[in-house]
Amino acid sequence: MIVTDGEDTSSRANLDEAIDITLHSDTVVYAIGVGDSSIADGVNKATLSKIALRTGGQFFSPRKNEDLTDAFERIANELRNEYLLSYVPLNRNAEPSYRRLRLEIGDTKSPKYHPRLFYRPGYYFRQQAAKP
Repeated sequence: MIVTDGEDTSSRANLDEAIDITLHSDTVVYAIGVGDSSIADGVNKATLSKIALRTGGQFFSPRKNEDLTDAFERIANELRNEYLLSYVPLNRNAEPSYRRLRLEIGDTKSPKYHPRLFYRPGYYFRQQAAKP
């Protein structure tokens, strides 16, 4: 979880490199944008949204203390209620690479059924070490 205005002031990596590093470490980022528009541009919503979306997290832009409390509660609730899906690729000898994912929910015709999926759109495949 990061709480920031999203402005880069001293990074050694650019945004895409930072996201790539995060994806390699299988980290989900929840970004909470806070900033003062009277001092700078406020919050860089595009950057924070991109980080959250690409890593499977969410972006929150609270306007008041109650919104900030709500964001923390939503993140905690999501972490308590998340599911882990996994599979084994058919070609395990392939070169390490980025692989795209797409998840869909079946039978969403019920008016009471409005789920939202938050997931990273891909992952880095790493070859497994050979077992002795």
